[in-house]
Amino acid sequence: MLAINFLASIYSIYLLYLGAPVLLEVPPEKRGKFTAISAAVLMLLTWLPIVLVVFMANAMGNLD
Repeated sequence: MLAINFLASIYSIYLLYLGAPVLLEVPPEKRGKFTAISAAVLMLLTWLPIVLVVFMANAMGNLD
């Protein structure tokens, strides 16, 4: 299941790379940078709540 999620993530980043100049009117020479920044922000927004919940649970003593 992890491999399927990884491949789906790579494919979605590829689609963003191809569609950014057309749909979002990003200049073609800046689409690589735009895609990299967008992917990094999305990963941060995905993992940040998970890390915060684990940290808070550990601080409260629920994870021993």
